[in-house]
Amino acid sequence: NVVVDLELEARDPLSLHEINIQFAGFRPGSKTITASSSNAVELFHDRPPHAVYFSYQFYSCQPTRTEVMRLLPNGREPGQLCVLARDEAGARNEVPLALRYMIDCSTSSPTEPIDFAEYLAHCALYVDVWDADSLVLLGTCGVPLRALLRQGRTTSKQTIECDIINADLNAQSHGGVTSNIIAENG
Repeated sequence: NVVVDLELEARDPLSLHEINIQFAGFRPGSKTITASSSNAVELFHDRPPHAVYFSYQFYSCQPTRTEVMRLLPNGREPGQLCVLARDEAGARNEVPLALRYMIDCSTSSPTEPIDFAEYLAHCALYVDVWDADSLVLLGTCGVPLRALLRQGRTTSKQTIECDIINADLNAQSHGGVTSNIIAENG
């Protein structure tokens, strides 16, 4: 586990943070299990969804719902990585969807630099993944943010692949109250 120096991050003279989140691919599973209030139903897919979109809220920014992204299969076998392509994109080599957030720690409260550093060090960005055609929630993935801390460097970059967890599959009902526990790096 990498040690993070929050004080170093809070004293960083570069107070404007440009965070770019880019969605590039989607690897569908072979089956999706959804749960209703009465019982669990298994839905087997012989093909991945045609298109997906994502929703999440990064730090104190407004909630985000991305545009719909088409899935372009990279191969014929199940479980192969699909490239996410914007609807306007004509080819696979066009730039994938990227969302930009500007966090200026010098314009709000005096504790903003440490608040933002603690957010990146201790939180994950939970992204909901939706089937764009049926509007069904496919699941949620937790994106660790710790690697975005610069720790004295001028830039930081992270490329990851996250599992999408179907929370309905793990839902437990106790006395009519349904609860889920989603663990980071689960």
